[in-house]
Amino acid sequence: MAKKKTRIKIIKNSIFILLLLSLSGCAARKEISGELPEITAEELIDSLVAQDTLAKTFHIRGKGTFSAGGKDEKFAMSMLIRRPDKMHVRIAGPLGVSIAVLWLCGNDSMCIYIPSKATVLVEPLGADIPDVILPPSAPVMLDMFCGMAPIYRFSDSLQNFEKSSDGYYLTFRRGDEVFVALAKPDPWHIAEFQWAKISNTGEQVDVKFEDGELRNGVWRPKKIEITAPALKQKISAKIIKDRMNIEIPDSMFAPKIPLKTRWQSAF
Repeated sequence: MAKKKTRIKIIKNSIFILLLLSLSGCAARKEISGELPEITAEELIDSLVAQDTLAKTFHIRGKGTFSAGGKDEKFAMSMLIRRPDKMHVRIAGPLGVSIAVLWLCGNDSMCIYIPSKATVLVEPLGADIPDVILPPSAPVMLDMFCGMAPIYRFSDSLQNFEKSSDGYYLTFRRGDEVFVALAKPDPWHIAEFQWAKISNTGEQVDVKFEDGELRNGVWRPKKIEITAPALKQKISAKIIKDRMNIEIPDSMFAPKIPLKTRWQSAF
């Protein structure tokens, strides 16, 4: 029994590391020149949702650093995403050797292939498992990985709208989820957000997007940072190549796994 508990703890930590090692985050504050433009909550949400619906697919390459326990590990990644439920991510070490391959392999299920272990771990997303910290559901997770914010999922559940010196804070609550976003102008975009579960305070991610630019009507960050406070883990990544709305066939989201690979549940 003790051995099983140890295994679960190791898997829990390594899974969140692998999930985070797919990019992006909450940015250093960009100073706003001049007075903050006036806008109503409805106008702002409509503007953000309109922009959000323009982004369908992504092919992103980047590099970054994963920080945990006082140690920093560098990585490179190549990621394909089709919102809201298709993803394929290859994570490599400094020498280009594959560390893990991640993809969505079912309804809110993540598969993680670890070549060095000849193993695929299958784990749920957004589930309620006692004493286990899991990432959010697939649509929210995909958005934070590719440098977007899931405004469209929460747009009809606004709880609070507040003006600050940096921009406007929007607080949404939908079921067991709370989503707080900071919107900044020129153009209006989400500069940082926090997603959390009400029933499990450990399930929280803080996301920042930095040094962005408007491309084809969509604000795209050049740097992303994701922090999991409960696990004391942080990913800082720089986007090197970012292609949007390209054709990605379904076959690209289903990696080829060697026949002798072990498949097992993560929990």
